[in-house]
Amino acid sequence: MRLLRVVLVNGALSAAVIFLVCFAFEIDRQWPHVLPDGLRLVGWPLLGAGTLLILAAEASFIRAARATGATGDAPARLVTSGPFRCVRNPIYIGAAVTLFGVAFLRRSPTLTLAAVVTIPVIGAYVGWIEEPRLERRFGDQYRRYRRAVPKWVPNCRESVRSQEEQDFARG
Repeated sequence: MRLLRVVLVNGALSAAVIFLVCFAFEIDRQWPHVLPDGLRLVGWPLLGAGTLLILAAEASFIRAARATGATGDAPARLVTSGPFRCVRNPIYIGAAVTLFGVAFLRRSPTLTLAAVVTIPVIGAYVGWIEEPRLERRFGDQYRRYRRAVPKWVPNCRESVRSQEEQDFARG
Protein backbone atom coordinates (compact mmCIF):
# COMPACT_ATOMS: atom_id res chain seq x y z
CA MET A 1 0.00 0.00 0.00
CA ARG A 2 2.86 2.39 0.87
CA LEU A 3 4.53 1.76 -2.48
CA LEU A 4 1.28 2.42 -4.34
CA ARG A 5 0.78 5.70 -2.44
CA VAL A 6 4.38 6.77 -3.16
CA VAL A 7 3.99 6.00 -6.86
CA LEU A 8 0.60 7.72 -7.16
CA VAL A 9 1.53 10.87 -5.23
CA ASN A 10 4.89 11.30 -6.90
CA GLY A 11 3.45 10.41 -10.30
CA ALA A 12 0.83 13.14 -9.85
CA LEU A 13 3.48 15.65 -8.76
CA SER A 14 5.65 14.72 -11.75
CA ALA A 15 2.68 15.04 -14.11
CA ALA A 16 1.95 18.51 -12.68
CA VAL A 17 5.56 19.60 -13.27
CA ILE A 18 5.50 18.26 -16.83
CA PHE A 19 2.20 20.04 -17.47
CA LEU A 20 3.60 23.34 -16.17
CA VAL A 21 6.75 23.02 -18.29
CA CYS A 22 4.65 22.29 -21.40
CA PHE A 23 2.43 25.25 -20.52
CA ALA A 24 5.53 27.47 -20.28
CA PHE A 25 6.67 26.25 -23.70
CA GLU A 26 3.24 27.07 -25.13
CA ILE A 27 3.43 30.59 -23.69
CA ASP A 28 6.87 30.93 -25.29
CA ARG A 29 5.41 29.94 -28.67
CA GLN A 30 2.91 32.80 -28.41
CA TRP A 31 5.50 35.27 -27.15
CA PRO A 32 7.96 36.59 -29.73
CA HIS A 33 10.91 36.91 -27.30
CA VAL A 34 13.67 34.36 -26.64
CA LEU A 35 16.74 34.37 -24.46
CA PRO A 36 20.15 34.96 -26.08
CA ASP A 37 21.51 31.99 -28.02
CA GLY A 38 24.73 31.96 -25.94
CA LEU A 39 22.79 30.72 -22.90
CA ARG A 40 22.45 27.33 -24.58
CA LEU A 41 26.14 26.76 -23.82
CA VAL A 42 25.40 27.22 -20.13
CA GLY A 43 22.25 25.09 -20.30
CA TRP A 44 23.93 21.72 -20.81
CA PRO A 45 26.34 21.99 -17.85
CA LEU A 46 23.49 23.22 -15.62
CA LEU A 47 21.22 20.39 -16.73
CA GLY A 48 23.97 17.83 -16.13
CA ALA A 49 25.07 19.24 -12.77
CA GLY A 50 21.51 19.50 -11.45
CA THR A 51 20.64 15.99 -12.56
CA LEU A 52 23.82 14.50 -11.06
CA LEU A 53 23.21 16.30 -7.77
CA ILE A 54 19.66 14.91 -7.55
CA LEU A 55 20.84 11.39 -8.41
CA ALA A 56 23.66 11.53 -5.84
CA ALA A 57 21.23 12.73 -3.15
CA GLU A 58 18.71 10.01 -4.01
CA ALA A 59 21.47 7.39 -3.89
CA SER A 60 22.40 8.65 -0.42
CA PHE A 61 18.78 8.32 0.74
CA ILE A 62 18.58 4.77 -0.58
CA ARG A 63 22.00 3.70 0.73
CA ALA A 64 21.74 5.28 4.20
CA ALA A 65 18.04 4.96 4.97
CA ARG A 66 16.51 2.52 2.48
CA ALA A 67 14.07 5.19 1.33
CA THR A 68 13.89 7.66 -1.55
CA GLY A 69 12.90 10.75 0.40
CA ALA A 70 10.03 11.16 -2.05
CA THR A 71 6.63 12.20 -0.77
CA GLY A 72 5.32 9.27 1.27
CA ASP A 73 8.70 7.52 1.44
CA ALA A 74 10.50 9.48 4.16
CA PRO A 75 13.67 7.93 5.56
CA ALA A 76 13.54 6.48 9.06
CA ARG A 77 16.90 8.03 9.88
CA LEU A 78 18.50 11.38 9.20
CA VAL A 79 20.64 11.20 6.06
CA THR A 80 23.87 13.19 6.37
CA SER A 81 26.04 11.38 3.82
CA GLY A 82 26.76 12.09 0.15
CA PRO A 83 25.75 15.60 -0.92
CA PHE A 84 23.92 16.03 2.42
CA ARG A 85 27.37 16.34 4.04
CA CYS A 86 27.89 19.66 2.24
CA VAL A 87 24.40 21.17 1.98
CA ARG A 88 21.05 20.38 3.61
CA ASN A 89 18.90 20.68 0.48
CA PRO A 90 20.75 19.16 -2.48
CA ILE A 91 17.62 17.85 -4.19
CA TYR A 92 15.95 21.27 -4.25
CA ILE A 93 19.18 22.89 -5.42
CA GLY A 94 19.54 20.24 -8.12
CA ALA A 95 15.94 20.78 -9.24
CA ALA A 96 16.42 24.55 -9.52
CA VAL A 97 19.71 24.16 -11.40
CA THR A 98 18.10 21.61 -13.74
CA LEU A 99 15.15 23.94 -14.37
CA PHE A 100 17.51 26.77 -15.28
CA GLY A 101 19.40 24.37 -17.56
CA VAL A 102 16.25 23.41 -19.45
CA ALA A 103 15.15 27.05 -19.63
CA PHE A 104 18.49 28.13 -21.10
CA LEU A 105 18.61 25.20 -23.55
CA ARG A 106 15.14 26.14 -24.79
CA ARG A 107 15.97 29.86 -24.62
CA SER A 108 12.69 30.15 -22.72
CA PRO A 109 11.97 33.42 -20.91
CA THR A 110 8.83 31.90 -19.38
CA LEU A 111 10.66 28.91 -17.94
CA THR A 112 13.48 31.15 -16.71
CA LEU A 113 10.91 33.30 -14.91
CA ALA A 114 9.36 30.12 -13.47
CA ALA A 115 12.80 29.04 -12.19
CA VAL A 116 13.34 32.44 -10.57
CA VAL A 117 9.91 32.31 -8.90
CA THR A 118 10.44 28.71 -7.79
CA ILE A 119 13.47 29.54 -5.66
CA PRO A 120 11.69 31.62 -2.98
CA VAL A 121 8.73 29.21 -3.03
CA ILE A 122 11.09 26.32 -2.27
CA GLY A 123 12.79 28.44 0.39
CA ALA A 124 9.46 29.15 2.08
CA TYR A 125 8.44 25.49 1.95
CA VAL A 126 11.74 24.35 3.46
CA GLY A 127 11.68 26.98 6.21
CA TRP A 128 8.02 26.75 7.17
CA ILE A 129 7.21 23.09 6.61
CA GLU A 130 10.15 20.78 5.98
CA GLU A 131 12.62 21.96 8.62
CA PRO A 132 10.07 22.03 11.48
CA ARG A 133 8.96 18.52 10.44
CA LEU A 134 12.57 17.27 10.46
CA GLU A 135 13.19 18.88 13.84
CA ARG A 136 10.10 17.20 15.33
CA ARG A 137 11.12 13.88 13.81
CA PHE A 138 14.85 13.81 14.56
CA GLY A 139 15.17 16.30 17.45
CA ASP A 140 18.67 17.15 18.66
CA GLN A 141 20.30 15.15 15.88
CA TYR A 142 18.67 17.42 13.28
CA ARG A 143 19.43 20.58 15.27
CA ARG A 144 23.15 19.64 15.36
CA TYR A 145 23.07 18.85 11.63
CA ARG A 146 21.33 22.18 10.89
CA ARG A 147 24.00 24.09 12.81
CA ALA A 148 26.85 22.24 11.07
CA VAL A 149 25.66 22.14 7.45
CA PRO A 150 24.53 25.15 5.38
CA LYS A 151 21.02 25.25 3.97
CA TRP A 152 21.71 26.45 0.41
CA VAL A 153 25.40 27.19 -0.31
CA PRO A 154 27.49 24.00 -0.17
CA ASN A 155 30.46 23.90 2.18
CA CYS A 156 32.13 20.50 2.26
CA ARG A 157 35.03 21.52 4.49
CA GLU A 158 32.99 22.06 7.65
CA SER A 159 30.33 19.41 7.21
CA VAL A 160 29.21 16.85 9.74
CA ARG A 161 30.35 13.28 9.50
CA SER A 162 27.96 10.94 7.72
CA GLN A 163 25.46 8.93 9.71
CA GLU A 164 27.36 5.77 8.84
CA GLU A 165 30.59 7.24 10.29
CA GLN A 166 28.74 8.28 13.46
CA ASP A 167 27.25 4.79 13.87
CA PHE A 168 30.68 3.20 13.32
CA ALA A 169 32.32 5.51 15.88
CA ARG A 170 29.71 4.51 18.49
CA GLY A 171 30.46 0.86 17.92
